[in-house]
Parts: sequence; C-alpha cells; structure tokens
Amino acid sequence: MMIDGRTYSSRERQKIARTARRRVGSEVALVATFGGAVLFVMLFWFGPYVVFPVASALGMTISATGLVLAFGTSISCALLHGLRLKKKVKSAKELDAAFLYSYARKRAEDLESKEYPEQQEARS
Repeated sequence: MMIDGRTYSSRERQKIARTARRRVGSEVALVATFGGAVLFVMLFWFGPYVVFPVASALGMTISATGLVLAFGTSISCALLHGLRLKKKVKSAKELDAAFLYSYARKRAEDLESKEYPEQQEARS
C-alpha cells in the first residue's frame, strides 16, 4: 500500500497519529469502572423506578441489584466501545506507519540525490 503523505494535510496526519496512540484496553477499563460508578450513583435517584421493581422481581437485595444493573450496563457499553474503537485504532496505526515509511523513503531519496554528485566529484 503506497501512501503519499502529501495527500493528507498536516492536521489530518496529526489526528491520525493521535488516534494511533490511543490504548483500547485502557479506555475500556476506564469506561467500565468510571461508568459503573457513575451509573450506580445515578441509580440512587432512579431507584424507586428501576432498582426496587427489578430487585423485587428477581428476589435480590437492593444493593446487589443496583451493582448488577450499574456495572452490567457499564461493562457491556465498555466492550462495545472497545470493539468499535479497535478497528479505528488499527487503521490509524496502519496509516501512521505508512506515513512514516513514506517520509523515510523520501528522506533517503533526498539524501541519496545530494550525496551522488559529491561521490562523482570525489572519484574524479
């Protein structure tokens, strides 16, 4: 795959490089833990409407039901986020590597063209 870095603007290349540096596992862990905590706190407000009916239907304690609802929702959302992000990061890493390879190839060609006349003079 031959990518010419000049077809992308500097801003686009920076955005692709930023995306390539993202860590999918860390983001999934952050969404799962922080999201679960936030949802658990929010369930205090919605407890009479959500937690109490579910707890009575399942025969579980209220706190266990709240934890299962909050972290179950959070973990499933985190996994979906990870699956969606994984594809995006993979393609960004491939593009970023292609940009670096293109830059290195161009730089080597420039150095080679600059050295070539000097080598001819040295041989003469």
